[in-house]
Amino acid sequence: MDRRDYLDEADEDDFAHLVEAARKMRLAAAPVKAAAPAAPPHDTARAELQSAASIVPQTIEWLWPGWLARGRLHLLGGQPGAGKTTLALEFAAIISSGGVWPDGVGTKQASVVIWSGEDDPADTLVPRLIAAGADLRRVHFVRGAREDGRSRGFDPARDMSALEKEVQRVGDVALVVIDPVALSRQKTAIRMPRLDAIFNRSPIFAEQPTQRRSAFIISPKEQRAASRRNA
Repeated sequence: MDRRDYLDEADEDDFAHLVEAARKMRLAAAPVKAAAPAAPPHDTARAELQSAASIVPQTIEWLWPGWLARGRLHLLGGQPGAGKTTLALEFAAIISSGGVWPDGVGTKQASVVIWSGEDDPADTLVPRLIAAGADLRRVHFVRGAREDGRSRGFDPARDMSALEKEVQRVGDVALVVIDPVALSRQKTAIRMPRLDAIFNRSPIFAEQPTQRRSAFIISPKEQRAASRRNA
């Protein structure tokens, strides 16, 4: 089909003007420049370095030689149902009773502090401690926190400094158990403190390990995202 079959002479003139106008506009258009990246926020922080020559070597003080050290943070990981809480309670029983570790090495009797976000002490944790032979007089559970004269739930992400004061008040605490904390940032059906929040907001873990007398066992747990009905 020829263009003359559907355009008359006037239409051809209009079409030619439109094509010419479009060509001139295309030539006149300035190239678009990419936006400059935003300047990073001004950071006033400065890393602090220390020469190795100025550091005095120190020995590690062990609760269980080669496995559990005073002042250190230990992560007790594993799949759900693998027995992480049971193992932590076994540690608590051995320390509180001055018992013997699985390799036959004895330990000095000391106190233990436990916070559990899942299990109830009355129907789950204390019966397990009794079965493991713990001295219950040396085991203390974190039941909550007080702020401005009012009681509320204990939050490891914000209350570790308050817990440290109670640990110092008890005086002979060798082990602190925090069970569990969440690994993920996903929205979940059960609220648990996140591991990164505990580290970022807790000045206890900013100290040198030798400045802490208690060993810390933290049991991380990977949570599945909540369903839409729980979101």
